[in-house]
Amino acid sequence: MIEMSPPPISGETPPPARELKAEKEAKPPKPVKLRNNPKIKLIKNKLKSKNFLLFIILLVVFFLGGIVLGLYLKRKNGKQALPSPSPSPTIEPSPSPSPSPLSEGLEGKLMQFEEHLEEVDLKEEELTPPALDFDIRFKVK
Repeated sequence: MIEMSPPPISGETPPPARELKAEKEAKPPKPVKLRNNPKIKLIKNKLKSKNFLLFIILLVVFFLGGIVLGLYLKRKNGKQALPSPSPSPTIEPSPSPSPSPLSEGLEGKLMQFEEHLEEVDLKEEELTPPALDFDIRFKVK
């Protein structure tokens, strides 16, 4: 920066402008080594220990809050709602002892299925595996 002197009073020539010595001698600050700086390591270690301690405290508070809330809700509700077994359905006997058309239809289908099973060859004796030739020879050149 250039420092200006006050304006001349009567016909005097102004003195030459001069630079500030501080700016001329100003050098960029030296970079701080962050990796090997013991102060930074100390601060990081303190932060790590504080964060870990805070985590443990919050974890304990969370679990204690859950236990207290569970006990409070248990006292408030008193009885726990347990599922009761549902009544088993009762089957009323039919008023007419005669066979219904539905059962006659099922009996007919059952008879047809049994006849079909007797006709089908379940072992499939007609099918025979092919004869395999295990005498294999390779030509050697």
